[in-house]
Amino acid sequence: MPSTVAAHDAEANDAMRKLARKRTGALEYILNLTGMIYQYKEHEGFVRTLRKARAAFLVIIVTLHLVYGTSYVFLYGGGTLERSVVILCWLFQSLCSMLFILYWQVRGDIAMLIFILPWADLPAAYRKRLLMTVVLYGCLLAVILANTVLLIIFSALNPGQTLINPKTITPFTGWPRFLSYVVIVYSFATWAAVLTMYSVVLSTITEEIDAIKSEIDKIGHHTTDRSKSIEDLLNLSDRHAHLCKILNETNRIFEIYNFVMIGTNIPTTIFTMLNGHHSLYSGDTMRIMSSALELTFCIVEMTALTMMPAKVSSQLSHLEQAIFNNRQLWRPYDVSIYTIVQSLLQQNRQSGLGITVWGFAIVSKSLVLTTISLVLTYLTLLIQLTESADQSGDIFKQFWNNSLYEHDD
Repeated sequence: MPSTVAAHDAEANDAMRKLARKRTGALEYILNLTGMIYQYKEHEGFVRTLRKARAAFLVIIVTLHLVYGTSYVFLYGGGTLERSVVILCWLFQSLCSMLFILYWQVRGDIAMLIFILPWADLPAAYRKRLLMTVVLYGCLLAVILANTVLLIIFSALNPGQTLINPKTITPFTGWPRFLSYVVIVYSFATWAAVLTMYSVVLSTITEEIDAIKSEIDKIGHHTTDRSKSIEDLLNLSDRHAHLCKILNETNRIFEIYNFVMIGTNIPTTIFTMLNGHHSLYSGDTMRIMSSALELTFCIVEMTALTMMPAKVSSQLSHLEQAIFNNRQLWRPYDVSIYTIVQSLLQQNRQSGLGITVWGFAIVSKSLVLTTISLVLTYLTLLIQLTESADQSGDIFKQFWNNSLYEHDD
């Protein structure tokens, strides 16, 4: 008998894995395109070793570009355009994304996420919304990558322009420089793939919370049988406990990623907005268009990194409100229902439930507003310093952008 039960559980788990892989097919395809995925099956032998070598080679190449660009801009004082700093920040985020993919594979986190997420419980409407999220982010990131390619081509055709200093990216000329551009575009594509995975995972969790809330709203409204209500509550309590486990595991996986990306996105957004401010005053159409696209991307990234986890916290609060608003759970008084409801509320209020920034704080709407205020405050300060006509403004401009319009070909 135990062997029969074990066989049944194994079949159920295998069916869940197949269903999860089917519903994450597009996401897995995007991740595979990065060349950073080396685990496909449990035992692959020498082929997996080759994939690891490929991933290590890609990481080394991107790291060399980042180290060179950083040293060129900050150590040698060359090409200190705002856009150059923005590209370096994006390149750093891309490298971090590549390292996170490898780290998650070593720990088995990607496979675990695909397996434990409640794909089977999502209605068709939620799956369509999930697909729309992937398409939306994919298309928007593709536009930004296209803008990057246009900037590179424009720089190659107009060496004397001030859009971007090519030496910030690579010391080479000719075809080697073109290969460096390919590396940069590849790293941005990898970064976009990881950001898409992050958004899809949080979107799935949000929809599961909303589904539980909808079920709570229905309890007791279509039947007077208290035993049926108790059974429904027990099932929902068990489902909610599994959701809490998923959320804690997701936070464990993404908390450092969230910290790094939000921490680097704030200065990136500030410098992008500062560059947009200068572009408007320059009257250069190409600079204005590029700045607008770059700013759009920064806003989308910040939205994905803050609003998606903030929505998870918001949905948890709405779930608790649904429990209190359903009067069928409270009257007439039933000690069994009351006990289950209290247990459900305690589960939902457990400390640290949500997506955090490396455990420092749960990402919520208030934290999003604080981040926006921080960005605007520092942007205002930088604009005042760059536009100031007094001695402090001259010192800052000399320190910050002493080669704004002068760089070597």
